[in-house]
Amino acid sequence: MTVHFYYHTPFPADMNERRAFCRVARLLHERYGRDPADYFLIANIDPRYDTALKKLTQLDALLITPQSVAILDFKSCYAPFDGRDLQGPWPTADGHFLYSGSDQNTNPYQQAEKARRLWSRYLGNKSKDFFGARPENEGDVSWPEAWRHLQSYVLIHPMMHPDAQPPTAKTLEGNHNWFHLHSVDDILVLTYTIVSSHLKLAPVEAEELIRLALYAEPWEDMDELLHAPIGSLFVYEPNRSLMTKPLYSYDEVTIGRTHAMHIRISNQMKQVSGYHARVEVQKGQVMLYDAGSLNGIYVNRQRIDGSQGIKLSPDIKVFLGGKGKNACQVWFEPVKPEEPVPKTRTRLTNETKLALPAHNAKP
Repeated sequence: MTVHFYYHTPFPADMNERRAFCRVARLLHERYGRDPADYFLIANIDPRYDTALKKLTQLDALLITPQSVAILDFKSCYAPFDGRDLQGPWPTADGHFLYSGSDQNTNPYQQAEKARRLWSRYLGNKSKDFFGARPENEGDVSWPEAWRHLQSYVLIHPMMHPDAQPPTAKTLEGNHNWFHLHSVDDILVLTYTIVSSHLKLAPVEAEELIRLALYAEPWEDMDELLHAPIGSLFVYEPNRSLMTKPLYSYDEVTIGRTHAMHIRISNQMKQVSGYHARVEVQKGQVMLYDAGSLNGIYVNRQRIDGSQGIKLSPDIKVFLGGKGKNACQVWFEPVKPEEPVPKTRTRLTNETKLALPAHNAKP
């Protein structure tokens, strides 16, 4: 595996940032798991739990690719937001503001700017201490100058609302090409298109910085998270093939008719809204929420308030936008537990007796 996963401080199991991190980890593994180059993803670098990192800011993640390095900041937001003002707060359509990390940061852009300034200085100095001056014949800049090319990806989870208004190229004025605000699923586009002409780390350099500057350790059970779905989500539309999507313990899935949805319903299903419903896995339970749809959701032919969530199961089908057989249907089926292998009796022979471990032998 050429995608390597580390953590500084464990994420709480129910934390939104952990969900987003695991989603990014799975996407990177699926795309680059067989790539000959090395990719490094480090989770939750938190100075509050490490005096060696004091005066720095908490990072949800740091991504090191063969062609760039980027801070990842995850924002959970389900509503449209207005992010065109780089100085003021970013209001959301549901009466809140897009989270900015602390009282000192008015919006996610300012949070990213502060984190980038502090961490680029810290990592630039550490690189100089660990690796020395760069050879002049490479025609490259110094380590502190190279780290000024550190990127910042603000990733909206589970996806950026189709009606959101992120900063435009005109707003950023071309002087902030380090700042990128996208949906969390756009991480692969960013890793492919963002190239730094100076900030490229060899694998041995990346590993040394991860251990000695970020004080991180390998995330040993990430492989289990990546390859252990808890079941499958089923979505049925009349006259179309049944859609099936594996669900993992950290998943959030959006359903609707717009192209930004994880599960896109056909435009012929007019009773389904552009962003109709959201499915979220919570402590092993699969919950479906109404995303503010026009025609609502139905269970047992009764329209219900889905804003509080409905637990999905093989016995409960949720109908989107209507209650008849022509409505779109959603349900969940968990992974079937493996059947235990029946025990068989073994007759002890002289050979099997000799093969038995001594009474005090260690396993």
